[in-house]
Amino acid sequence: MRRDADRGLRGMHGHIVEQLGRSIVNGEIAVGEVLPPEAEMLERFAVSRTVLREALRVLGSKGLVESRQKVGTRVRNVAAWSLLDPDVMSWLETRSLTPELRDRLLEFRRIFEPAAAALAAQRATPADRAALAAAVAGMKAAINDPAAYFNADLAFHKHLFAATGNPFLVSLGHAVLGLLSFAFKLQQHPLITWKIGLKMHTALLFAIQTGDAAAAGAAMLDIINRAGAELDEFMHAAGAQTDQ
Repeated sequence: MRRDADRGLRGMHGHIVEQLGRSIVNGEIAVGEVLPPEAEMLERFAVSRTVLREALRVLGSKGLVESRQKVGTRVRNVAAWSLLDPDVMSWLETRSLTPELRDRLLEFRRIFEPAAAALAAQRATPADRAALAAAVAGMKAAINDPAAYFNADLAFHKHLFAATGNPFLVSLGHAVLGLLSFAFKLQQHPLITWKIGLKMHTALLFAIQTGDAAAAGAAMLDIINRAGAELDEFMHAAGAQTDQ
């Protein structure tokens, strides 16, 4: 009985977290703005004070807000946000992805993903190589199914991080998977067109299978750069449509 009540509580405060979090991340509630008074939010969401305060605590743990006496709950600067948090990433929308933020995302990927690929080439076990090969095969089999192709692409990157044998890189890898999911959500197809993407991932797979760390790092950097170029084209086209 208590367990069911706990699930209900999490559901109520989770709804508030998502609504407020999405509004903050997408600029509907601006940086520096103070959230409405507690009484107003209690009426808006029709929840108890305990549920509302728990929701604000969660948003605070994600770096989105801070509470101060006599001031209220204020939206924090973007630099304080936990941008790699899966929830924060999932709340981002096309209009929120500025060219600067896009560049910082790509910069983040370039810093460690090529190194992770090189490490995977050195450390991958037979099981790791088999999992990577299966993911590439899944990409090839799903060329007419964008969602399935993307899932196979995502699986490839997940297995690559696991192949590093480094738990810190695996944790960072979860953030990259969130970035890839975000990009797919924006465009409704993988960042790189399937023919090119399949060729590039096949090259990376070969480098890992043959233990060529330098080639693996270079292949991963090629994938990131290509993804960045295609995302740039997409954002430019989306901006042009908005202006019309």
